[in-house]
Amino acid sequence: MGGAVTGAATGKALDFYCWRVEQRLIRIRSQPKPVGDCGDGTSKGDGDTQ
Repeated sequence: MGGAVTGAATGKALDFYCWRVEQRLIRIRSQPKPVGDCGDGTSKGDGDTQ
């Protein structure tokens, strides 16, 4: 019986963690990208190198 209770608690905790991560990713994806952000760590602007 103890293993079943521990397994159920672990499963619930994992479900909650995965839900939080999923919500965070959705929030990140829904935010508009800054101007000039190519998403790959590079920036393609107007050539100004200051």
